[in-house]
Amino acid sequence: MANLTNQMDCVAGATPWRLQANSWQDVGNIDTASFTVDTNGNPTAVADCDSVPFDPTVNARTTTDLTETSSGLDFELNIPETGLLNADGNAQSHVKRAVVALPAGVTINPSSAEGLGVCTPIDYANETLDSRPGAGCPNRSKIGTVDVETPLLQEHLTGSLYLAEQDDPSTPQHGVENPFDSLLALYMVIKNPKRGVIVKLAGKVEPDQKDGRITTTFDDLPQLPFSKFTLHFREGARASLVSPQACGTYITQADFVPWSAADPDNPTSAEIAHAPSQFKVTRGVGGGPCPSGGIPPFKPGLIAGTINNAAGRFSPFNARLTRNDGEQQFTNFSIKLPPGLSGKLAGVPYCPDSAIEVAKAKTGTEELANPSCPAASEVGHTLVGAGVGSIQTYVPGKVYLAGPYNGSSLSVIAITSAVAGPFDLGTVVIRQALRVNPETGEVFIDPTGSDPLPHIIKGIPTKLRDIRVYVDRPEFTINPSSCKPTSTASTVLGSGLDFSSPLDDEPVTVSTRFQAADCAALPFKPKLTLSLKGGTRRGAHPALKAFLRMNGIGEAGIARAQVTLPRSEFIENAHFDTICTRAQFKLLGGNGEACPAGSIYGFARAKTPLLDEPLEGPIFLRSSEHELPDVVASLRGQQIDVHLIGRVDSVKGQLRNTFETVPDAPVDWASFNFKGAKKGLFVNSTNLCRKPNRAEVSFDGQNGKAYDYRPAVKVKCKAKHKKQAKHKRAAR
Repeated sequence: MANLTNQMDCVAGATPWRLQANSWQDVGNIDTASFTVDTNGNPTAVADCDSVPFDPTVNARTTTDLTETSSGLDFELNIPETGLLNADGNAQSHVKRAVVALPAGVTINPSSAEGLGVCTPIDYANETLDSRPGAGCPNRSKIGTVDVETPLLQEHLTGSLYLAEQDDPSTPQHGVENPFDSLLALYMVIKNPKRGVIVKLAGKVEPDQKDGRITTTFDDLPQLPFSKFTLHFREGARASLVSPQACGTYITQADFVPWSAADPDNPTSAEIAHAPSQFKVTRGVGGGPCPSGGIPPFKPGLIAGTINNAAGRFSPFNARLTRNDGEQQFTNFSIKLPPGLSGKLAGVPYCPDSAIEVAKAKTGTEELANPSCPAASEVGHTLVGAGVGSIQTYVPGKVYLAGPYNGSSLSVIAITSAVAGPFDLGTVVIRQALRVNPETGEVFIDPTGSDPLPHIIKGIPTKLRDIRVYVDRPEFTINPSSCKPTSTASTVLGSGLDFSSPLDDEPVTVSTRFQAADCAALPFKPKLTLSLKGGTRRGAHPALKAFLRMNGIGEAGIARAQVTLPRSEFIENAHFDTICTRAQFKLLGGNGEACPAGSIYGFARAKTPLLDEPLEGPIFLRSSEHELPDVVASLRGQQIDVHLIGRVDSVKGQLRNTFETVPDAPVDWASFNFKGAKKGLFVNSTNLCRKPNRAEVSFDGQNGKAYDYRPAVKVKCKAKHKKQAKHKRAAR
């Protein structure tokens, strides 16, 4: 066996040999000499590098054969040692650069972040030959072990693999956090104090921004001979990697550049050694069967409701979406709240669009320290779990009220600081369009106008498993005043086979039961006054005003309202100008903006304590499936619109209007003013001043209570002249 091997870099030229000598007589005086030729005058430069063999092989595999499971990684690099042990042979070239690309589907595990630490450059520098474990790189930053076999030593060389500190983009200097200014980097420390050997290497880790595939590069490796290099990434619930989602055969591609290349920094393709290795995933999640071909299953779960379900009372509202490993990932979701469950928007300002844009550009740490949206616009918070297996990494966020978005007049913003363990992936800003059904008052998040959930952030698949939303602003969410059983429903979009494409996203609707309680405790006694203003004689066309007074929050809402006018009032068919069709009503925002002006016969206003300003808008006659057209009050606001649809008919010769569906919401007051005179809908069948004219009013409360009464219709009759009254008395 030869005692020495030549270096294998033919590019470096003649490499000087250095000799240092010290004498016992003059211990402090060290003589140094160097030379670049041997004793025969030949240069010491290395030649014939192209004849050096280079045949590395690799065996790489995940530590589990289960799909979508936390996994370690075993990586073994073998270099034939025959030439090294043969004095007449050529040893294998040393590895100058190693580039290892794990197969698509093997990605970073978000579950690994919690409790993980990092090795800073100072920690790395403190790794010395005799440093104790933890004196340099912290034990919390250790993610793997290293074992090296070399025929030059009887024992193995062992070491550890550490996670390097993430780059901070705000740091202008290069290499302050890690040598590559990258999100992910590794430090490898191998040492044997007994032999006086220490090797320290830095590697760059690059996750693909589209699919999360991981490529790791170690460059400028030392020219040290070894026969086997083994790297083991830790296993367990917080393992660094996730196995592929489907069963099958997966190939790791390892490429090695030898020091013997003509130009090791720019090798030709022929000089690069390609060493593929394959492994198999043979079982499904938890050891079950492999997922069948086609789109993965998707069975999300939903739990939602208010903490205190007392009818008509304020209470925080919580919702939680979950999914299992091996299923499609969340792409988007809608949530339809139970009828009557709403929020008090009064007094809540919007988070400005400018602040939302600022949040998108921040790091997660910056957003946590200084939230972009004003605190006054905050309505709740979130907690999102990511990862696989029984242990997930949870990151908090905040929910704010915002203005118009994608055609909706309201939206909510979830701003999540993606800070997990040592990683800061910035902020995740999800804006969702908030809509209110104008006829039923039901509130729902519209997925067509909302941002999708991220499947991957900076090359790390999110693997979202648990999405929790807490709407807990004090006195914001209010329960229905109805105790009918209902539900919170969510339509969730799954990612299909390709989470980067929406073409195969699959919707699944899930729901959870909801029911308010103690409705009987709510009072219900709405007060409606009716008045006719204008001509009182027979054939005159007075204006009609209806004014409703209620007690707002704390009183049950109206479920159904019916008003039967006295026999003194008929419909004046001759004053019908035109009627808005239902198709016209739906155009231009769906609140009657496209209806002809002649179809407007009045004006309505309503005040609810849930909004800062009253709702107001025209009263239309709209085509109906019934004999007479419907009366529709289109109440419009900056934030929501409400359509009250009244069915008009005649009963026992009296004109009747019935609102079969009324949104379950607290009301302070509402007024309905119908035109009179030449545009009046009503005509007197008798002189209104001859006797009191009473209407019939019937209210059904959302809480099941009823309130019926017969109010007199107010009429302003002219007083008779005193002289006329005196003559009348004299005539008697």
